[in-house]
Amino acid sequence: MTFEIHSIGIEHPQYYQGASVVFSDWTAVEVGVGWTEREAVMDAIETWSCAVDVPDEVYARAIAEAEGSDVVTVADALRADGVDAEDIEETELQFYVELYWRA
Repeated sequence: MTFEIHSIGIEHPQYYQGASVVFSDWTAVEVGVGWTEREAVMDAIETWSCAVDVPDEVYARAIAEAEGSDVVTVADALRADGVDAEDIEETELQFYVELYWRA
């Protein structure tokens, strides 16, 4: 089983365009969402492992990749961009990742 994780970055759920495996060699794609990129990767891995029987060694590799993901929060990223604290508290923005896989 092969997989690739693509970081989409910070998106608003209303504007995230989704993912597809049409015209590709991938079997499916799982989308992960979180307040940090690491949380989003873990969300995608969890969804993936619920959808199919992921071999232990592949799962361990995916978890290792997640642990290497960035832990900057959405709030930290927005603060660095100069967004007001009040706007940060009300944000619906989240990190998105796409986990593409094939058997």
